[in-house]
Amino acid sequence: MEAARPEPRIPGKGYITAQLEFSPTGYLKAILLNAETDTDQVTLERALFRVLNPGHMGWLRRLFRRE
Repeated sequence: MEAARPEPRIPGKGYITAQLEFSPTGYLKAILLNAETDTDQVTLERALFRVLNPGHMGWLRRLFRRE
């Protein structure tokens, strides 16, 4: 039996996006969230809260650190 595959998304419909805007000095200025449905919005908010968890902030700092 073949595993169920999620239906492919149609370009331009239903994409969930989170865009991070940084200042020229490297500080996070804004987080822009975009979701088409209420369910997608809840999913996006939960993911954002998880990423911004204080325990994960060190990981984010290392990810965006300039070398």
